[in-house]
Amino acid sequence: MFYYKITVTIVLVALNAEARSYGPTTPDYQKCRYGRYQADLGNEELCNPWRPMCAKGYNCQGGPADQPGPCCKAVNPCKVGEPYSRDGDAPNCLKNYGLSTCPKGYTCIGTKETSSVCCKVPCKYGSKTYSYGEPQFPKGDGCNVCTCLKDGTVSCTNNPCYCKNKNVKYEIGQKFDDGCKRCVCTKTGEVTCTDQYCPVPCQYGGKTYTYGEPQFPKGDGCNICTCLKDGTVTCTNNPCYCKYKNVKYNIGQKFGDGCKKCVCTKTGEVTCTDQYCPVPCTYGGKTYTYGEPQFPKGDGCNVCTCLKDGTVTCTNNPCYCKYKNVKYNIGQKLDDGCKKCVCTKTGEVTCTDQYCPVPCTYGGKTYTYGEPQFPKGDGCNVCTCLKDGTVSCTNNPCYCKYKNVKYNIGQKFDDGCKKCVCTKTGEVTCTDQYCPVYCHYNGQKYSSGETFPATDGCNQCTCQQTGQVTCGNKACNTYPTKVYCMYNYIRYSAGETFPSTDGCNQCTCLANRKVSCGNKTCQSYPG
Repeated sequence: MFYYKITVTIVLVALNAEARSYGPTTPDYQKCRYGRYQADLGNEELCNPWRPMCAKGYNCQGGPADQPGPCCKAVNPCKVGEPYSRDGDAPNCLKNYGLSTCPKGYTCIGTKETSSVCCKVPCKYGSKTYSYGEPQFPKGDGCNVCTCLKDGTVSCTNNPCYCKNKNVKYEIGQKFDDGCKRCVCTKTGEVTCTDQYCPVPCQYGGKTYTYGEPQFPKGDGCNICTCLKDGTVTCTNNPCYCKYKNVKYNIGQKFGDGCKKCVCTKTGEVTCTDQYCPVPCTYGGKTYTYGEPQFPKGDGCNVCTCLKDGTVTCTNNPCYCKYKNVKYNIGQKLDDGCKKCVCTKTGEVTCTDQYCPVPCTYGGKTYTYGEPQFPKGDGCNVCTCLKDGTVSCTNNPCYCKYKNVKYNIGQKFDDGCKKCVCTKTGEVTCTDQYCPVYCHYNGQKYSSGETFPATDGCNQCTCQQTGQVTCGNKACNTYPTKVYCMYNYIRYSAGETFPSTDGCNQCTCLANRKVSCGNKTCQSYPG
């Protein structure tokens, strides 16, 4: 307890010292953002974090090691912004004798018994309140704006909002006319005007026109007029047409004058170009004009053209070739014995020498080189007639002979257990295969691996790959009474063997009174 009192005393002295620093060296737990509680001027209340005893509306601001600290106000007491602070600590503004020590633009809020801090001074303008730092607000005259200053005063711009000229208001920048003057409302609120020349109306063709209006027709069909400032009218005087041999032509119009080509120019004059007048051409009893399409010469292939001087020029290309007193068309191909010939554009026949093949004789028939192949006569080979008259034939085998039997090429057959085929070379190739082994037992034939009943009626037998039969050797039951089997309305004793009704298999009467028969395929013979 004694230690606690000493600690509080030391802290009180430090907090109440007039020279207390609010700089960066002040611990954060000794700073109050919204002010601190004071019982009276200069008497700040302290608290312990582990046993806070602050007044209502204040929080204990103790140190990290449970050091005692001030009671800080929990909420912001300022209506505008936050309290004036130094490094996050809002100092008390009421000093001894209740004097306020707030900087400019702030006012002291609070009492000496609770807390007192410096809050920003609000600006009042009209019926509204503004704070320092807020955006500018309207002055109320329609163009100027005001600003809230730190000291709570309001500063407004005083620019003119309009100009007044002859009891008429004009907006800043607005332009207007005052008689012949051109005026403008300037930013200073004054009107400046420039003297202008007032135009005089123009009279033309019984109509009145004003300076600055669009151009109007002169009345001659092509020219236009303009009203000037002094009331006079000026018009263009361009020619509207050309007159040539008492005929009017529009500007730009083209026309002919005999062999001349003429045009009406913008100057109203006609300019013509001298041209040569062609002379008609007479050919084959017909008349043609220079510039017309070409016309037939009359020989079936050439064409003619009418020239300017009336003469006719024609092409002289050959229309055919004459070869050995026979006519051929241009481009036509022909044969001359072993030669291949063609009629060229020059009217001459050109030929190429070729080898003439000799006919071939084979099997009493005559064949020509280039014909399709023909049979050799052995049933499978073919022959060809060559240029020199000889015959060339293929010599492929037509069959295979195997054990004095003929087989076609590609034919497959069996030789015992072998699978054989007749190849293209005429030879037979065979592959060895496993031949099945059969067993004979009790008059029946069985395949290798097949199982069947023993004759004792109770054991099973198997046909081995060696052809031997092996049977089980378990003891069979003895019967006190004799066992019979019924088969095809005949009674047989157990173990008795008898023919099957199929005529080829054997059956056995078993000890269980059942009949077991062989299952080999029986041969059928035509009746």
